[in-house]
Amino acid sequence: MHQSYQMAGTGGNKVVVVPDLGLVTTTNYGVRNAHQITDKLIAEHILSAVK
Repeated sequence: MHQSYQMAGTGGNKVVVVPDLGLVTTTNYGVRNAHQITDKLIAEHILSAVK
């Protein structure tokens, strides 16, 4: 389990910081369900790759 911080903006902009793993930033601006897409990318691809 890793401590993380995030901020989310209008239109799907999201920044996620995981201090002990580095910084992950993603933007899905103007795409339907952008925040859900970003969450899925982070959980299924990025975090699973660094386990």
